[in-house]
Amino acid sequence: MDGAWNDEKTSDSIQYDDVVYVKPFAGDSPGSVKTWVGFEAIDGTQVVWEFRTEAEAKAVAEYVASKANRRLELIAGAWRIRKSFKCPQTSYPGCDSFIQLVDHENPEIIAWLYDKDPSSHVDACFSDSEPYFFILYYSSGGTFGAVRQEIYRDEQLDSVNIGYIRWVGGDSGQITRDMFLLKPSQKQKINGQIIRSELSFETKFADKTNSMKKYALIVQLSTGRYEENLSAKDRRGGPSNTISTGLCVMLH
Repeated sequence: MDGAWNDEKTSDSIQYDDVVYVKPFAGDSPGSVKTWVGFEAIDGTQVVWEFRTEAEAKAVAEYVASKANRRLELIAGAWRIRKSFKCPQTSYPGCDSFIQLVDHENPEIIAWLYDKDPSSHVDACFSDSEPYFFILYYSSGGTFGAVRQEIYRDEQLDSVNIGYIRWVGGDSGQITRDMFLLKPSQKQKINGQIIRSELSFETKFADKTNSMKKYALIVQLSTGRYEENLSAKDRRGGPSNTISTGLCVMLH
């Protein structure tokens, strides 16, 4: 692809035999009619080229994918090498739902399954007894990172927990609320941590009846085993706790 940038000529190239990923995507500028295509090589090299129309971009993307030496399949709008996933040998009801979403190319699940960011850690976590699962993500590297939990029930996204990580050591960090939403006078409330062997956090929320509940999660990073604790007050005002366990399987 030859072009120009600030009156300087540019030239980028990628060998067909090296291509492992091809994806066309539209520009997000108002009124933009141009479309881009992103290419990635097996060594991690990435290039993005601009085309005049969406049809032109799709045609080039499809042609390059067909010329690639490796078998690329169109999955959730991108040509890539299909990644397989097998449920753990022990029966986990939520894993069937996860596989269904993968097979139907759910864009959110596909994005997690094929994530390649070297600073991210992504798990799919399955309950020992309940037919649901959640995605657990956290990023490392630098001073700050993020943690995100997406809970799926009946193959639908049910709820999301988001926090920020302040790394205080090579593998230790404090999980806080969204620091960007706090007022200057407010202190960052620490509600979780990551250490070498464990990730844990807790959060409070109101259910559909506006009753306050507290959710806590502990994940043993070495084994993948996790424990959830949901606490609230029963109808008589007494404490009520529900504990569930399961297994987290690393996706990336």
